[in-house]
Amino acid sequence: MSRKLRAERTRTIIVKAAAELFDKYGYESSSLNDIVARANVTKGAVYFHFATKEALARAVLDLNQGISRRLVAENDRPGRSALEVLVRAAFEMAERAAQCSVVGAGMRLAVGGAAPGRPSNDPFDAWVGIAADRLAVAVAEGDVAAEADVAAVARSLVWFLVGSRLGGSVPGGAAARAGAVADMWRLLIPGLVPEARRRHYRELVDMLAQSGGRPHSDCVVRHDS
Repeated sequence: MSRKLRAERTRTIIVKAAAELFDKYGYESSSLNDIVARANVTKGAVYFHFATKEALARAVLDLNQGISRRLVAENDRPGRSALEVLVRAAFEMAERAAQCSVVGAGMRLAVGGAAPGRPSNDPFDAWVGIAADRLAVAVAEGDVAAEADVAAVARSLVWFLVGSRLGGSVPGGAAARAGAVADMWRLLIPGLVPEARRRHYRELVDMLAQSGGRPHSDCVVRHDS
């Protein structure tokens, strides 16, 4: 293995360890010594790649954003409306947050304030932006009422997903997590979707709730929840 490949492998191991600890214990409660021990590397190896714990947090956030963008892109298929993409993405994000430490840690870091110092690529703002963009397209497609405050709906949606993760694991596993997201959409649909389109989206939500969660290969690290 070349020196470059070894360095990349070590960096990935360190980020995995940091994500696991940030997700489980939070940023403030996870020290660099904890990360060194979790990664089973030397402290010098950590400092070679990351000068500070904040730099490690930013690396986790960067990975998180990559996963979030791929999640929306994977669901944005021909024949699907913008609102359907958003509904499906919400179900998948809730499940990924439980399966993938990078997503779970990103949610903690996004609302942790002191952790990464509200970087320019703040994940909370990015998630809200993605949701608001899809909702704006849904308005144009006639699936969301023209008078809807898409920014407020986007914030509410993201806060629900973040809050459901930070509040702890939902008893019952994947099926229960899908049920919780379904309940959220059942509350939103009557006030958001024109009457003629409500049945379609209710049926979509019911179908996704019944299918439950599934594993995702792009999670950097998985853990039990």
